[in-house]
Amino acid sequence: MNPDDEPLSRVERLLGHEALARLAGARVMVAGLGAVGSFAAEALARSGVGRLRIVDFDRVEPSNINRQLFALHSTIGRPKAEIATERIHDIAPACHVDAFDVRIKDENVLSILSPRPDVVVDAIDSLCDKVSLICACLSHNIPVISSMGAARRSDPTAVRAGVLDEVHGCPLAKNVRNGLRKAGMDVSALRDGLRCVFSVEPVMTPDSRAEASGAAPRVMGSLVCVTGVFGLVAAREAIRRIVAGDPL
Repeated sequence: MNPDDEPLSRVERLLGHEALARLAGARVMVAGLGAVGSFAAEALARSGVGRLRIVDFDRVEPSNINRQLFALHSTIGRPKAEIATERIHDIAPACHVDAFDVRIKDENVLSILSPRPDVVVDAIDSLCDKVSLICACLSHNIPVISSMGAARRSDPTAVRAGVLDEVHGCPLAKNVRNGLRKAGMDVSALRDGLRCVFSVEPVMTPDSRAEASGAAPRVMGSLVCVTGVFGLVAAREAIRRIVAGDPL
């Protein structure tokens, strides 16, 4: 095979051989394999990460199809962690995948984090589970890339990466800050260990069309153009962390 036809040849041309070797030796965990996490996990696999730990307790539902990579009509009802494993192995056969079909909570988070990953991508929706994961990672000096709220937004060009204190107008980020403070974390001191992906676009308010559709009050609209970008930016932040400051 022509060297330029190798699956990771374009990654190596952009980042260099040393960075590619670091990615191959890296262990990354992706928690949550939905609208954000599915894109993050696949981007990491396509970028040459050698070991992926993927965590999700959920099954594919028809309502997932509009925004989740692993959600197809042929996969409805199947565990997301199982589908993700199959797809990652089809993309990168040499990638070692550890799949956890469980929900992260205080009682099991430390066991899921063992052996220690180099970086964790948090794409969890549930606030209590999200805070549990972030607290456990930061307490053990594991870097976290955490997705804030991507729903009720439509502009993918408004997605940013930064520290938690920079996130404004995001109800999820506000609740995460409060949860971390209740857990005894100094939010202002988290600049090194916690990187957030967020949107600067104001949250859209529900309108009469949503009410007329019969959607449950807590169901929030979302668009793959935004949630997918959240996942790709999270993967980019993880890659940047792994290659230790190489320009991206």
